[in-house]
Amino acid sequence: RGLTMHITLEADYAVRIVNCLAKHKVRMDAKSLSGATGVTLRFSLKILRKLVAEGIVRSYKGTQGGYELARPAGEISLGEVIEVVEGPITISRCVGVEGFKCSRGEDSFCQFNQTYSEISKMVREKLYAPDPSCRSGKSPECLQIPFPRGASPIPGCHRRSAFRSPARSNPDGSR
Repeated sequence: RGLTMHITLEADYAVRIVNCLAKHKVRMDAKSLSGATGVTLRFSLKILRKLVAEGIVRSYKGTQGGYELARPAGEISLGEVIEVVEGPITISRCVGVEGFKCSRGEDSFCQFNQTYSEISKMVREKLYAPDPSCRSGKSPECLQIPFPRGASPIPGCHRRSAFRSPARSNPDGSR
């Protein structure tokens, strides 16, 4: 009792960072993102490197540098962000893990494998399902994250004064 299943703190922070960029639609430096989301600067930089490597976030160097979404927010799902830091989303290691050898020593799947597979599939479908407002086009800045209407999962990600205006330059830093 008392134990819960949860995503890692790193995945939670990655969602906060991507959501903050989606909501504000401006290039932000890592320090501003850190302050707006409550994620330490060092951890923010670690997460941002992963998000950049996977093409979710784009980075810009120089005095007007910073980070912004690499694609429209409506094309980025919660599942995609979580999987960048967590890897494949499954309920049990025996579901979908290549080369997994059950400690029970059996070659066939146990009685729980089917249930775990179904639960993993439902979770993935929910995490990759777009928000209805994204499909309708009513909310162009939306991220495909099924948060309750009007709720911001990021307290503090509303302080626009901490953000730098986006510079008009190319991803390689040229103007």
